[in-house]
Amino acid sequence: MTIPFGRQARALFSLDPQGTFLNHGSFGAVPIPVQQAQQRWQAAMERQPDLFFRRLMKPAIRAAAEVLGPVVNVNGDDIAFVENATSAINAVLHSLTFRPGDEILITSTTYNTVRLAVVEVCKRSGATPVVVDLPLPLHDHQSVVARFAAKLSRQTRLAIFDLIVSPTAHILPVREMTKLCKQQGAHVLIDAAHGPGQVPLDIQSLGADWVTGNLHKWLFCPRGTAFFWAGPQVRDLTAPLAVSHWFEDGFPRSFDYTGTRDATAWLCVPDALSFIAEFGLEAMMAHNRTLVRDGIAKFAQLGARPTAEPGYFAAMLSMQLPTIGPASPEAAAFLLHEMWDQHRVQIAASVVEGALLLRLSGQIYCSLDDFARAAEALDALGWPGRP
Repeated sequence: MTIPFGRQARALFSLDPQGTFLNHGSFGAVPIPVQQAQQRWQAAMERQPDLFFRRLMKPAIRAAAEVLGPVVNVNGDDIAFVENATSAINAVLHSLTFRPGDEILITSTTYNTVRLAVVEVCKRSGATPVVVDLPLPLHDHQSVVARFAAKLSRQTRLAIFDLIVSPTAHILPVREMTKLCKQQGAHVLIDAAHGPGQVPLDIQSLGADWVTGNLHKWLFCPRGTAFFWAGPQVRDLTAPLAVSHWFEDGFPRSFDYTGTRDATAWLCVPDALSFIAEFGLEAMMAHNRTLVRDGIAKFAQLGARPTAEPGYFAAMLSMQLPTIGPASPEAAAFLLHEMWDQHRVQIAASVVEGALLLRLSGQIYCSLDDFARAAEALDALGWPGRP
C-alpha cells in the first residue's frame, strides 16, 4: 500500500499532533513500527539475557550491517555500528598517533563536539588544529575547494570535514576535498552525520579513509544508531575507544561489543529500511528536497534569505534572519524555545559568524503548509534584534 506524504504520514509517528515539526535534523523521529521492533528485541533480551548476549546479539549485529551495506554501497562486513558519529570520530582521533608539527584540518563550521575533540587531542599530542574558514553565504563549491586547498600542507595528518554542514545545511564538495588531501598524503575522515537518507551516499566513490553517519536522523533508526566505515588501508589501525572482549577480532567486530549495553537500536536497522521501502528512498528524498526548495518563499516577506542557492541544500534549509548588529547565542535559544512554547512550531536556530540562522527540515510527515505555519509563527513572535 502506498502511504501518502505529509500530514497523513504523521499517524506513523508518536509526534505531538498539535505540533509542527521542522527540526528532524537534530534528533530524528522514530516511526511507530520501528519503535515496536526495538521493543520486541528488548523483550527478547529481558526474557533470556544470557542467550541474547552470548548467542543472539553478535550475529544479529552483523546481519543488520549486511542489510545496511547496499544503501551506502559497501560490504556489510566493512561497517561497524556506533552510538553516534561523534563516537566514530573520537575513535579515529585516538587510533592515530599525532606528534608536534602534525596538523589536523577542520572547518569553521565543523560540528562543535568534533571541534572540541580535535582541540583536546592536539593539546595532548602537540599537534595543531588548522581551521578552514567557510563564510556565509555559500556562493559556489569552487570557492570552498580553493579555501580548503590554501590550508592544506605536508604537515596535514588528518582532515575532517562534513558531507552536510549541521548549522548551515550546506552540502560540501567532499570528493574534490578528499582528492586534494590525498595528493598531500593526508588521511581523510568524512563526517556524514546528516548523509544517510538525506542524500544518496556512495562511500566507494568518496575516496576517504573513514566515513561515519548517523542513522537516527534521516533513516528512521532508534537514537544511538550510527554507522562507521573504515577503508582497507586503515582497518587494521582503527580501534574502539574501549578495549573489550571482541577487541582482537579487529574492525568492525571489535566495535560490536565494548561492554554490556542495550544494542537493540542497531538491530532495528533492517526494520527502519523496510519502513522506508514503503515510501521508496528516492521518493522520500525527492519529497524532502521539494519541500526545502518551495519552503524558501514562505519566509521572503520576513526578510529572511537562504544562506545558499537551493541546489546546495537537500532535506534541510538554513535561512539568515535580518538583525540589527551581530546575533547572540541567547537570541538563537530564545527563537528555538519560544517558537515551540508559544506556537508549537519546532525549528532549529544557531549563530554562525554573527548571523542568526533558522534551520528547517523537510520530512515525509511534513507539508508546505508546515513551512507556512512556521513563517506565520516567526512573524508573530519576532526575534531578538529584529529590524
